[in-house]
Amino acid sequence: AVDGAATLDLRITGTASAPYVDGRIDLDDAEIVMRDPRVIASDISGPILFERDRVTLGNLKGFLNGGDIEASGTARVLGVDVATGEFTFRMRGVAVEYPENVDSEVDAQLVFAPGATPTLKGDVRVLRGAYRATISLPALVAFNATRTVPRTEPGYFDRLQLDLSVSTEDDIIIDNNYGRFEAGANVRLQGTGARPAVTGRAELREGGEVFMLGGLYRLNESTISFSNPNAIEPD
Repeated sequence: AVDGAATLDLRITGTASAPYVDGRIDLDDAEIVMRDPRVIASDISGPILFERDRVTLGNLKGFLNGGDIEASGTARVLGVDVATGEFTFRMRGVAVEYPENVDSEVDAQLVFAPGATPTLKGDVRVLRGAYRATISLPALVAFNATRTVPRTEPGYFDRLQLDLSVSTEDDIIIDNNYGRFEAGANVRLQGTGARPAVTGRAELREGGEVFMLGGLYRLNESTISFSNPNAIEPD
């Protein structure tokens, strides 16, 4: 859903399949709400500039999921498809739920390149986070296993390539059926939006508890390494 005010000054030429647009749209307290992924962008203000086959975000500012966001960049458009370009997003104190069931507040500087093979790269600093979902080991093994599935048209997140450096400022809290403990991390998130992979290290803090095989085990400070660039799989 989209709401808010905008001032349009546009001239459209060309054809329906290959239009050219010149002019600008000035947003004033615009709002965009998406259900999946869960996104609430509000009070978005600033210009969107059009020059034939180019679209430029002129330093848009607003709020995203409770935090601040600024967006800028330029893309080239072929017909109704974005062909090339880059957009930079600077975020402070934004709430995210990614990967699934991990609730975090982050600062980030991201560069998004649209096109046939979209990419998202940059640096993410996790200010605080928590993972409280129940874990099923058989389901986790099945997720990482190579399996044959019917060929279907890939969705956008299947095509989105990730290259993100992720570090924690405060430890992430894990509290579920397998334990209660805190961990810091310095990892690289790769793979695709639909099937991410992690390389790097996570540091488990002393004093946590792990529940396995009917027993309770207390953690010493330790390190978990991830070296498989094709899965989320500890060594």
